[in-house]
Order: sequence, then structure tokens, then C-alpha cells
Amino acid sequence: MPTNKEIFYSKMNALADTIISKAGLMGKQTIDGLTYSASGLGNGLMCGTVPPVTGIGRDGNVYLEYNLTPRPFIELKSGIVDYINTEYTPTLDTKVEIECNVSGGSSYPSICGARNAASTSASAGALLTLFDGPNFDVAFGTGLIVIPNLRVTDILNKDIKFSLENGYAAVTEGENVYDVTFTPGTYQCNYPLYLFTFNQAGSPYSTGYVNMKVYDAKIYENNVLARHFIPYDIGDGVWGLYDKVTETILASYYSRITGLGGDFVINAYIKLDGFWQQIIGSDIYDIFPDLNNV
Repeated sequence: MPTNKEIFYSKMNALADTIISKAGLMGKQTIDGLTYSASGLGNGLMCGTVPPVTGIGRDGNVYLEYNLTPRPFIELKSGIVDYINTEYTPTLDTKVEIECNVSGGSSYPSICGARNAASTSASAGALLTLFDGPNFDVAFGTGLIVIPNLRVTDILNKDIKFSLENGYAAVTEGENVYDVTFTPGTYQCNYPLYLFTFNQAGSPYSTGYVNMKVYDAKIYENNVLARHFIPYDIGDGVWGLYDKVTETILASYYSRITGLGGDFVINAYIKLDGFWQQIIGSDIYDIFPDLNNV
């Protein structure tokens, strides 16, 4: 039979894991100088600034509140040249989903993609996006296809979700959905997909760098999740992606990708003798040695 203390920690760790999972955080997070892993918060929680409270959990004599803001992202800033090789070569059954925020780019910026040759014909086997003047173009074993009723200026500096599969593409911005259905392509791409530009026969498309933040990126194969990339702090100011499927880290080619992780703060309170008291740090046993009686 678990003690009240064991139940208390179990509930706290479960909540922490849920927050970390939903926020897309992996690896170790440092909060107020104390480090905890995504597998649980160990022997205690710490206090931090509360507002704005984005989640609250209550259970009898235990009161929890947490805040995670802003959403973690990696970013290629204006004037910087860099890209990330996903090391994933698509097939005609691949689907790509990217949550991002585009702020600008070079002459023909691209969110992601690859193609076999410097050609816009279907035989180039392209799977990519391309901002062609005001148009948002896509290709999937096809020539370039314009997403109708969508202009690049409609989505600049806004959080969007982009998805592309063989025969369909969509951009979602808030409640607005811009999409296009097209005849599925038959030409295979033979190169791995890049992010922040596209892979042109093994090299980055030199005029295709896009300035954007990437929050989340998924690659499906036959509707099965094959890659799930989330922002990852490699260290020394260098950011990359962590793949939750293969548990591998991808760095950018020039190590110029920056990023920002959300501040992960949990505040915990226990009700003792009718009064709520705040738990601080990992010294919870010293503060409340009689926790079993709560």
C-alpha cells in the first residue's frame, strides 16, 4: 500500500511528464538551477514565477500549478545561411507536417524539401515547398503547383501548420485552411529532405533559405509516424532537432541555428493544518518531515 508521500510524488511526476510531453520537451530541463529529466521530477519540485498560470491540478490537499511559455522553437534568422538535413529520403507514400512561423527569406525561400535535379519538371522528383513571388508553391513528384487563394503575405509572421503528401497540400493558419488537391506524382525523390531550404541533388538550394521558427516537424510513411522532430538545445548556443522516434539529434550544417526553450515552472502547495503552504526546492523532506500524515 503506497504512502501518502509516495502518492504525492507519483501524481507530481505524472503531471510533469504530461506537461513535458505536450510541450514537446525532451532531454533535461534546468529550472531554477535544478535539473530534472523527462522521466520524472525526482525528489521534489521547485517554485518559480507563477503568472500566467496555464494549467492547474487539484487533488485533496495537494495543489499544483504550472506555466510553460513561450513554445520552444529553433530559428534561422534573417541574413543567416544554414539548414538541417533530416537524413530522411522520402517515397511516394511520404507525408510531411511542419508547424512553423515564416518571417521572410531569400529569392525563392523554401520551408523544406528535396529534388533530384535543378528543374521544375515532374521528372526532377521534387518533394518541396517554394515561395515563388506572391505564390506558395508545392511539388510532389510533379511540376510546381500553386496553392490557390493563398499569398505568402497572408501567413508571414503567423504560426502555421504545413502539410504535404502525394496528391494533397494544405496550410492552416488559425481557422483559415488553404489547400489544393492534385494528381499524385509518379517520380521518386532520391535525396533526403532538408529544412530551411531544399536539397537539390545533394546540395542546399543556395537561393532558397527561409527565415522561420520551427516548433514541430513530423514525417509519416504509409500513415505511420517515421520521424518526429522537436527543438533541442545542443549547447553553447547551438540548437538542432531531436527525433523522438529514433532518439537521435540532428545539428544544422553550419551550427548557426538558434532557438529558445520554454520556461518550465511548477509551483506546488500542500495544505497543512488548514493552511496552504508552498513547497520550495528539493528539500521538501526538511520542510515537511511529517508529509506521510498529510
